[in-house]
Amino acid sequence: MTDLPYDILYRIAEEVAAPSTTQRPDGRGRFPFDHPALLPSVLAADLDAAKNLRSCALTSRSWSAPASTVNIRHLDIWRASQEAIGAALARNERYELVHHFQTGREYCPDCMTHYTERAEDDGPSARPPCANGVSMRTLLWTLRRCPNMRRLTVHEWLDLDAPVDYSTYAPFSTITSFRLGLSQDISRRVALRSFCQLLRLLPSLRRLSFGDISATDASIDDIPPPDFQLESLAVSDARGIRFASYEWLLSNSLQSLHTFWVYGVFDEKSEASYIGGIQLCSQTLRTLYVFGRSRYSFPNLQSCAQLEELCIEDTHLLSADLFDPHASLRRLSIAATSFTGTHRGDRPVLVFFPPDDLQRLTDILGKPYNAFPKLEVLSIETSAYGDIVDAPIEELRALRTTCETRGIAFHFPRMVELESDPRADLERWGVPL
Repeated sequence: MTDLPYDILYRIAEEVAAPSTTQRPDGRGRFPFDHPALLPSVLAADLDAAKNLRSCALTSRSWSAPASTVNIRHLDIWRASQEAIGAALARNERYELVHHFQTGREYCPDCMTHYTERAEDDGPSARPPCANGVSMRTLLWTLRRCPNMRRLTVHEWLDLDAPVDYSTYAPFSTITSFRLGLSQDISRRVALRSFCQLLRLLPSLRRLSFGDISATDASIDDIPPPDFQLESLAVSDARGIRFASYEWLLSNSLQSLHTFWVYGVFDEKSEASYIGGIQLCSQTLRTLYVFGRSRYSFPNLQSCAQLEELCIEDTHLLSADLFDPHASLRRLSIAATSFTGTHRGDRPVLVFFPPDDLQRLTDILGKPYNAFPKLEVLSIETSAYGDIVDAPIEELRALRTTCETRGIAFHFPRMVELESDPRADLERWGVPL
């Protein structure tokens, strides 16, 4: 192994650092943000990848250089100060090697602990706040020095009060993917206006995924829409960020957006905005995922002539006139991602579909005119961490039979589990466990 050429060692190092795909055949590991078209986080997909690579490099001196180069290409720094980044990249001017920059920790345990202690004590936590993350100034400083960066992932922010003059920065035209993660600490969420100014500097962006931002009620009328033409967009509003600027965000993506995910939208203004975004991009939209029980209207999707994949949590959104009779829909998914707040043992209980909802879907699919004529797959998606109590087994079986009659693949990985669980029938019959 010590005599292998550098290029062979480099390829081996790339394989060692590659994300694991053992959780699902297509590499999807989290739900709901697990669609292959959305932005993956290479190092987040396998947190041990960099450690494995460093361990391999320690076995032989000849491994050190190629392994180091691979780690620099996928640069992951929890506490991204200018000093830390400079220490990693200044030697031999390795800034040009960086293709993916990731900072902060996804679902940082330090932030979770600090937030939990503060909430429990109803006051400041005795534990100092987490120092992981990056300031906006340091991020822009880094982007300016890394001319070949393609992907950017930020899980935590630091020093957001420092003023930034975005007009002094030239666009970073190499970046095509940007992911902004979730933050427990409200004070460490980037404000809407700063977020929009940053997006203005990413004209080549194709894939955007973001969660927590703040001050979403601020006006951005004076900020021109971004120039990028997005292919995929994923937004999590589960913490009530109330993002309502979808039309601004998608102004130049009317002919490019293929994949649109919205998770946890519950207020009227935000819902009206994302519905407007759907209508803007209806001509090219192929995948639409909407999570959350809607209290408001849902857009008529007849204008989405190319829509092939739809996932919804609220089955009441399915209506006879939702689609054109010749709809292109090939995959329909219904998702149960919410929890009741109760537990069975140590597992939370999922809010699953009531019998009437499943019967209604069965009736729609069983119509003589064959709703969704091109449908190939009906999928029921659930969180892997929750239990399904009082499962409507008979309605699930009827739905499966209807799918089989029409030649539609019925995909529900937990069906075998539910049918083989004696508690399901006992609970359905009212027998106490």
